[in-house]
Amino acid sequence: MKKVLYLFLAFALLAGKCKKDKTDDDGTQEQTYECLVKKIDYVNHNPLVGDIKEEHVVYQYDKNLIKRKIRAFTYIGDTSEISYSDINYKYYYADEDKGLLQRIDLTYNGTVYGKFIYIIQNDRYSERRLEWLNQNGGYDLTWKYTYTYDNNGKLIQERYQYFDTENNGADDVDETSVYTYTGDNVTNIKVYDTNDMNTVKEEYDFQYDQGKRAFDNVVTQTYPKTRVNNIIHMEHNVYGTNPSTEITNTAITYNNKGFPIKYEETDDRGNPVSTQDVQFDNCD
Repeated sequence: MKKVLYLFLAFALLAGKCKKDKTDDDGTQEQTYECLVKKIDYVNHNPLVGDIKEEHVVYQYDKNLIKRKIRAFTYIGDTSEISYSDINYKYYYADEDKGLLQRIDLTYNGTVYGKFIYIIQNDRYSERRLEWLNQNGGYDLTWKYTYTYDNNGKLIQERYQYFDTENNGADDVDETSVYTYTGDNVTNIKVYDTNDMNTVKEEYDFQYDQGKRAFDNVVTQTYPKTRVNNIIHMEHNVYGTNPSTEITNTAITYNNKGFPIKYEETDDRGNPVSTQDVQFDNCD
């Protein structure tokens, strides 16, 4: 159930703004927006059990605010491939001018299965949590992120708590990630058990290009902002009794306005890992 639940979660979006005015035939001014992400098509070239194989996401806007997202995906189940379509995310805002959310409702076949709830302090998210529909028709707190910022507003610490309500807490998780930046991009993340901040469990290192993010012109903020450019190299190390290292490189194709239209991820041997194709509105 936990793997299936995670498959419903969203792509990360970051804040930014771009707008222009155009004159209609009747002489009135209508505000239009350039280079808003319309659709993302994702392919995992080597999916394992529990992984998404293909995913298609369509975005709908009011001005440059996301109002709805519609997903369809296929993932690898224990015995077969399983597909979902028309999964709807409806966005509600606490502050539309700043793109700060109040909640997102996840609806499938007319039922609200999940509610992403956002808590705001000083124009930043202090908490984000998921409440998931239970068998009794109520909602259980499934996971929660708590965010800590420095004096300049950069996210420096993130606490993640998963609450295993199905198994009476047998698989509960409480982890804290510590962020290190180079300029405006997070270049290192260290992950700890929250009750043992002296032992690193996992570590991520990132390298970036100087290109625009796909959602640069979208004002909606679904996560705290941790980078302004695109990741082109990632190394993920897992420590402890079963250590492992994963390295991926990403080649990015940009359009003539400097927005990414394709991400091609490969492993350290050059084998394909995943591909994302991005379509934009008003971005020719």
